Amino acid sequence: MSNRSWPVAFGVAVLATLAGAVGFGIAFLSRSARKPLKRVGEEQLRRNAEIEEGTQRQRFEVTLASIGVGVIAADADGNVSFMNAAAEALIRSKREEVLGRHLETVFEILDEDTRKPVENPALQALQGSGIVALTDHILLIAMDGTEIPIDVTGSVIKDSEGNARGVVLIFRDITERRRLERERTESLGVTRQLATIVESSDEAILSKDTDLHITSWNRAAERMFGYKASEAIGQSVLFIIPENRLSEDQSMMYRIQQSRKAERFESERRRRDGTVFPVSLTISPILDANDTVVGVSTIMRDISERKRIEDERQVFMAFFENSPDFIGIVDPNWKPVYLNPGGLKMVGFPLDHPVKDTETSEYLTPDQRAFLTDVIVPSVREQGRWQGETYVRHWQTEQPIPVSSHTFTVRHPKSGHLLGIGIIARDISEVKRAQNQLHESEERLERALRGGASARGTGTSKQVRSYSIQGGRKCVAFPSTRSGLT
Repeated sequence: MSNRSWPVAFGVAVLATLAGAVGFGIAFLSRSARKPLKRVGEEQLRRNAEIEEGTQRQRFEVTLASIGVGVIAADADGNVSFMNAAAEALIRSKREEVLGRHLETVFEILDEDTRKPVENPALQALQGSGIVALTDHILLIAMDGTEIPIDVTGSVIKDSEGNARGVVLIFRDITERRRLERERTESLGVTRQLATIVESSDEAILSKDTDLHITSWNRAAERMFGYKASEAIGQSVLFIIPENRLSEDQSMMYRIQQSRKAERFESERRRRDGTVFPVSLTISPILDANDTVVGVSTIMRDISERKRIEDERQVFMAFFENSPDFIGIVDPNWKPVYLNPGGLKMVGFPLDHPVKDTETSEYLTPDQRAFLTDVIVPSVREQGRWQGETYVRHWQTEQPIPVSSHTFTVRHPKSGHLLGIGIIARDISEVKRAQNQLHESEERLERALRGGASARGTGTSKQVRSYSIQGGRKCVAFPSTRSGLT
């Protein structure tokens, strides 16, 4: 028998027993009222019988009035002859208002699912001379229209000769039982849903008691550690914890028992093959009905990939932070979000300057800002990069700083979504200064050579073989002579 059906069966048995007892009592009263006197004229015996009958009736009525179920009795024609206080409360009517009325006008019931009328079980019992119990989805429609879920049993009242003398209805309000059943059903549904979620989760989920013995182990835990649930459940959780981390779980269990609050931290665990790997843990208390911690639930995530990315990021950040070049990042709308210390120093900012409060165009000299919007931005948008020379400005001195700049898009490696734009610029002031000095030296040499040629006449000018521009620089070529320069 299922958990749900045994209370119903028990209730039916109780109602049937009550119906039999009530029927017997009413039949007894009815019989005592009609019992003929064997000895006509024996007045005292008649009086004694009447006293006994009154006592029995009073005792019976007091008993029926005190029980917590509704009782309605009717004669063989179905007219109500008795109703107790519990029945009055359920049908929302006083006994005086229903006595003598037909049972069908007093006790109306419907099928809860179909909303169709259900035949009165007492009248059914009268036709079949037995007990009729209705316990599934029955609604009592009270006199004021209130609908009340009930269990109801109808039974025939018989006299000592087995003749039907009437019927009795025994019924009770099962609203509270229905509520508990509904809550239990909902709770079971939620439990099944949670179990499904736990089993289908990509994160390892396990539970353990206060002695650290594993009590549940989902499929993700099987995949993560290499142990089947049948192998892990019952074992101490310490078998998946490296030796240098053993004290963590014991300390954690003590803290949770004291605080009853979840804890989150990072640690390490060990697979079946001995591999130790980093994990993030969320550990929550499991409480019983008395609010006592009886165990914990652990959600575990392998963070090996995250740690690898973090390590790589640290390498890159160390490179950025120590590079003397200007290394900046702007968002897809060209709003600055990062500038390395070398870049801050190049433009004259303190290391704690709020870069996010600046605009990209402000880093360029005024005469280069149109070049940003007209050349650099379109090139990056259309080709994904721009490379060339430009000028940034020093925010303190307003001096232009020549730079060789490489601007490029940064996209998500899988989706290709634009994450931002990277800018790497190198100060080429020294290169420009050297180029200018070389240019000035070449010009001075050219003037000196031309002046010397004019002083010696036209013949000397033939000694200068050529004068050309190669690679952007002025060059002078001389013929070789045996005697050399004099």
